[in-house]
Amino acid sequence: MMDASVVQINLTTHEMKVSLQTDVYRQASQQKMKLYDRVVLLANYNADSSHLCLIFADATFSGIYNTATGQLYWQLPQVDCGRPLALHQDMDKIVAAYDTNKVVVFDTINRRMHQWTVDNLSKLPKNFLSRYNRIIGVVQLSTHKYILWTNYTYAVLDL
Repeated sequence: MMDASVVQINLTTHEMKVSLQTDVYRQASQQKMKLYDRVVLLANYNADSSHLCLIFADATFSGIYNTATGQLYWQLPQVDCGRPLALHQDMDKIVAAYDTNKVVVFDTINRRMHQWTVDNLSKLPKNFLSRYNRIIGVVQLSTHKYILWTNYTYAVLDL
């Protein structure tokens, strides 16, 4: 039964290939995935690295999965920042923005929190943005710069 599988579909040849099966998620956590745990809040695929970042409703299953090998690459550390609203993944970083207006950067090469997060996570004020003006998107501008935007404004994150 492939109830929480990820399937790749080649739009040119119409071929379907199962990339990840339910047992891969069990590697991230030794517990069984329940029905409501299968809700994916955010997903981001990096075609260059074949890494699929999945943020599940149950954060213990969240991680980066290698679709080429069908294995777990790294289980993301749990952060108490609320629900993620925006996510961007490149070859060495993941930038995630949460509904509490916190921004977390993960270092995917060393598989740990990026030093920027360690230094700055507690420094962002709670009233950085109003509850109606939350970060809803993240895009990489250059190697070290990301733009984070809301419905009304934007900010540039320079790592």
